Amino acid sequence: MVAENKRIKIGTWVQINSADIVECIAISGFDFAIYDMEHGNIDFLALEALMRAGEGKGLKSVVRVQENNPALIMRALDLGAAAILVPSVSSSVVASRAVEAAKYAPLGSRGACPFIRAGGYLVRDWSAYSEKANNETQLIVLIECKKGIENLEEIISTKGVDGFMIGPFDLSVSLGLPGQVGHPLIEDIFDESARLAVKHGKEFYGVDFQVNKEGVSEMLPRWRERGINTIVSGADKAVIMQGFSEISSFFNQ
Repeated sequence: MVAENKRIKIGTWVQINSADIVECIAISGFDFAIYDMEHGNIDFLALEALMRAGEGKGLKSVVRVQENNPALIMRALDLGAAAILVPSVSSSVVASRAVEAAKYAPLGSRGACPFIRAGGYLVRDWSAYSEKANNETQLIVLIECKKGIENLEEIISTKGVDGFMIGPFDLSVSLGLPGQVGHPLIEDIFDESARLAVKHGKEFYGVDFQVNKEGVSEMLPRWRERGINTIVSGADKAVIMQGFSEISSFFNQ
């Protein structure tokens, strides 16, 4: 169990192409933002600007690419992403493809270029840089379907996978429980995921869609009991909608 006073690292989803929102997230005390290129309106030109805005305020950049595609993974990493989140990972074979794309040789086959933002635009010692990138750049796999849960341990234990995340909304649909992200079956999957994270020494990113203090205070003890200290809470659109809805409700009673 995590001690009650242990600090939780918190992140949130960013789907809106707005550097102002990213800066607000950073200033508000979040540790990382997940730039959602799969469901948001963020392209690579926008991504670079958003990462600059966040990193300037100390916000770690995690990029959810559109698919498990080597070109997309390479571009996000070249722009300086601290971590890559690869969606729809359903087996160790699929996970290994992501590792191959995200890591430089000899761990993988990520394309090499010395003039990238991630390397300070001019890498003079490629061996040292590539080793550092392989060690410090995190590959996170997103498991979000029934098949992925059936292969959960083999995915988590895949060499080169640094962390993982369970996508509760997609998973609820895949399990025939659409939208029931708090269903006991999904809670059981979270419990098992936490156990496997400890067993295999991988970081488990807990996902919870809370957008206010009441929701966070209710869910946080469950994650602490699991021993999880990295949590993704809310999303830019959801938090904005919640805030404006609370204000407008006072005028429409």
